[in-house]
Amino acid sequence: DSGNYVNCESHIINYSGDLYGKEVKIEFYSYLRDEMRFDSVDALADQIKRDIESAKDFFARLYGG
Repeated sequence: DSGNYVNCESHIINYSGDLYGKEVKIEFYSYLRDEMRFDSVDALADQIKRDIESAKDFFARLYGG
């Protein structure tokens, strides 16, 4: 039943391996933003950069880094 599943896309900062087909555990700490559509790949890449900075800032505050 597809009603029991949630799809989630994650970006692991500074990770370059291949996790397709692997089981991973994702923990949610903070909400970054709503789902968005982008007019171009460049616009998506720019947003990902902003999201990475937001995540780094969050964890720096959380762990005092």
